[in-house]
Amino acid sequence: MKKITLATGFVLGLFGATQALAHDEEAEESPGWAGWKGSVTLGATSSTGNSENTTVTGGLRVSKTIGRWEHLVFGTVNFADTTTVGPAFDPVSGMQSFDPTTGTAVVESDSVTTAERFHIGYQPKYFFIPQTTYVFGILDFEVDEPSNIDSNTRQIVGVGHTFFDTGKSSFIGEAGIGNTLLEPVVGDDLDGAILFLGLHYLNDFTDALTFNADLRIDAGSENNYTELGLGLSFRASTRLSLKLAYFVRSNTDLDNPANPLSSDTDTLTTFNLVFDI
Repeated sequence: MKKITLATGFVLGLFGATQALAHDEEAEESPGWAGWKGSVTLGATSSTGNSENTTVTGGLRVSKTIGRWEHLVFGTVNFADTTTVGPAFDPVSGMQSFDPTTGTAVVESDSVTTAERFHIGYQPKYFFIPQTTYVFGILDFEVDEPSNIDSNTRQIVGVGHTFFDTGKSSFIGEAGIGNTLLEPVVGDDLDGAILFLGLHYLNDFTDALTFNADLRIDAGSENNYTELGLGLSFRASTRLSLKLAYFVRSNTDLDNPANPLSSDTDTLTTFNLVFDI
């Protein structure tokens, strides 16, 4: 919790600094704050019976433009827990345990957290070529213990460019350099310099159907991280959509040595409500 508070403080501090830099420009070009724009996603499932399953997914991606500055705040939450109830066994004999008073079988529950990811970040952009080319910074923080990430903080600076934007489709590329501070739950720290690449493609097939593809690569000497996200959104009303999304995340050097069955690749499929704000 202290790490989350510290990272959130850094994000808010950097946000405040860039807001101050943009204040004069905003006063000249805009009579006031234009307001935040973006989306909030939310999905959840729950089942009970012989086993109890709870899954919660959520996301936030909002931005605000002030003159040539754009401020982007993003975050995701993914939690999944499974609780099973079954007969208890004696650890010595291996036989099923029974209550000596009633003679009934003793039961026990076992809870396993299969996903627990928290990710928050801030990206300020300054467009030195309006609406096309910009310099940016990224500061974000991530926790994902089932994937052997106790904490991961990135600090990146780079350049982004919009290769095309037709109003119906767009393609944006970003490249930069930075540093990562990655502390695994088990294993040695994977800190060091990274090269960053981000690609973002969006296509409105119809007024009600939108496809997006996003690729992130952090290439470093200690670890290479790749994330591919694909999404298909179905607009139900002016502000409400249903979104089917698929993510693949891979780390080359983040296996858990305490778990021989651990994998360096995770996949996630979600079906969420998306609220435009």
